[in-house]
Amino acid sequence: MAGATVAEITLKDPELRRYIEENLGRIMELFSPHHLIAFGSRVQGNPKPESDIDLIVVSDVFEGIPFLKRSRMFNEAMVWDIRVDAWCYTVREFEKLRRQVGIVADACKEGVWIVKGEFLPDEEVCAVSIEEQEQMWMAQGDEDLRKARILYENDAYDGAVTFAQQAAEKFLKALWLVRFQRTPPRAHDLERLAMDLGAPTDIAEMGKLLTEGFPKSRYLNATGGVPPYLYLDAATTRERINQAERIREWVRQECG
Repeated sequence: MAGATVAEITLKDPELRRYIEENLGRIMELFSPHHLIAFGSRVQGNPKPESDIDLIVVSDVFEGIPFLKRSRMFNEAMVWDIRVDAWCYTVREFEKLRRQVGIVADACKEGVWIVKGEFLPDEEVCAVSIEEQEQMWMAQGDEDLRKARILYENDAYDGAVTFAQQAAEKFLKALWLVRFQRTPPRAHDLERLAMDLGAPTDIAEMGKLLTEGFPKSRYLNATGGVPPYLYLDAATTRERINQAERIREWVRQECG
């Protein structure tokens, strides 16, 4: 924790303030954070009663530990009465992510630095470009679309529709990243995303149908009590996959 200092701050949200006041000493003792940032709705001033506490914890204690295991490790050490969403990074991971468009960069700008250490110089960090980030979004969309096709071929229509929507969402957010050079919104309304991107009417309509179809592929209360795997048919599912494919084609054209 060399060079890290605990900031003198005032946290307005009572739940976040209570958490930090009661746990900061233990966090410092167990994790020696180089940086500790609070962000999200409890910092922005618009939390709901059930809103979680969002933290970025930067410590080389996490070196060699799988990413998903880190947050479990942190929360098991910091048992609390409301959900804490801890994003745990090593110093080098954090330095790379704060230089690219995404949740970490947004938290650095909009969050509250509870602990702040020194930054690594640019020459020691290999940042990811916007183009590389766009390729990652598109690659994950392609993987979701591949799964949608496999599930369709095996008559698993509920899963196929779910993955078709997920694929289209990632394609649209890849274009958002390139066009606006900022983090895509945490939203799942594909019609709205498409319209904000200036998509033609037919693309926006496909986004609307994929959005409306998503809950029907997952929840009984969206299908009149009929299990989604029985509710969906081959024709509807093929249509949703075709729509995701068409959105992909349009995004590729727009990205050049």
